[in-house]
Amino acid sequence: MSTYIFGAFYTVLFVLLCKMFLEIFERKRESECKIRHNLLLVGLMGSIYSITIIFVNSFMVKEILILVCTTLFMWRYFRQKLLKMFVFVLLYSLSQDLFLDTTKQ
Repeated sequence: MSTYIFGAFYTVLFVLLCKMFLEIFERKRESECKIRHNLLLVGLMGSIYSITIIFVNSFMVKEILILVCTTLFMWRYFRQKLLKMFVFVLLYSLSQDLFLDTTKQ
């Protein structure tokens, strides 16, 4: 049970920190509805959490699906080019993995 709670907490942190990281490089449109943006973030959290539960034993498939899913949701959130969002999400994922590797030592 505590594994699921930790997974949900980790997913929320991942999405919020990814949004903050992307806001450094991008700015969202001010005329957009805030409810739509919040629904996109909640949808991203739900889809990432579902992917992690479904593909618990296959690491590569899980990472690729999370990368694609995050790219698509952030592409809709910021309304920028898809390739640009993919590069920024990939950069965030790599920086997060590097940070976690250095804290384990």
